[in-house]
Amino acid sequence: DEESAIDPKGSKSKDASSLKQGGIKKQNSTIVYEATSLRGTEHIIKQARHGGWNCWTFAGLFKYIFLSVAIQIAVGQDYAFPDGKPACKTKEFSYFESPGHNKCVCHLVVILEENYLALRTLVAFVLGGFVTHAVMLWRTRRTNYCQVCGASRSLILQISSILPIPSDPNNKDYEEIKRERETMERWALLGYELSVLKGKGVIDSQSGKIHLEELGLLVGDEWDKMVAGDRHTTVWYWIQQKAMHLADQGIIKSEHRLQLLCQAVRVMRDRANDLMSCTDRDIPNGGR
Repeated sequence: DEESAIDPKGSKSKDASSLKQGGIKKQNSTIVYEATSLRGTEHIIKQARHGGWNCWTFAGLFKYIFLSVAIQIAVGQDYAFPDGKPACKTKEFSYFESPGHNKCVCHLVVILEENYLALRTLVAFVLGGFVTHAVMLWRTRRTNYCQVCGASRSLILQISSILPIPSDPNNKDYEEIKRERETMERWALLGYELSVLKGKGVIDSQSGKIHLEELGLLVGDEWDKMVAGDRHTTVWYWIQQKAMHLADQGIIKSEHRLQLLCQAVRVMRDRANDLMSCTDRDIPNGGR
């Protein structure tokens, strides 16, 4: 760059002349870059110098070039044409008429020349269908993500509505209801974050655990109690089990409210499970 061509005192460095040869010229006591591949060349040289490259590395890169040249020389000799050269005597002949020699090769050329337009049309339809399908799957996954966000809000709303904190702080159940409600709401957010981590493929990673701890969603040994690979489902089980426990204690006072809460948990689990489904929404890639 310009700073490497001029020293701190403002005089030209020893490398200025070499940089000039690489596409840099002097105009009005300034260094001006021309449209060259100098920077790319410098990057390759630095990589070769510091990246452990040696003569064997370059030999490995050039072996394919040598192989292709050798094949061209080998198949270009007379013994590769037992019926003589050229491969086809004439360019104009019917598929059903023998060209006299090299029948298979000449017929193949004619077939390809006559049908390449049809093949090109077929390829266009195949690629168009593939792109359309890929876009459809992309839209489906984005729709699923919106559904997960909506289901998470609905679950938090159901918990807050079905478990209202008593207005009287002196109520004997005040502290317990407040504590249980805060725990269930935290679990709802924890399940949502775990669903997103599941979609990213890092649900069991240490970085995922640290992320949840930084958000304040993990408490105690909850991480160790979750089922590896399906941690978000574990959280939905905790919420529903807690709701059943509160119903048995009479804090959730009706069966209908319990069913509403369980229904919200079920919907959230369904949406989270479909967020990044690999079974029916992945495009085949390399046989995986």
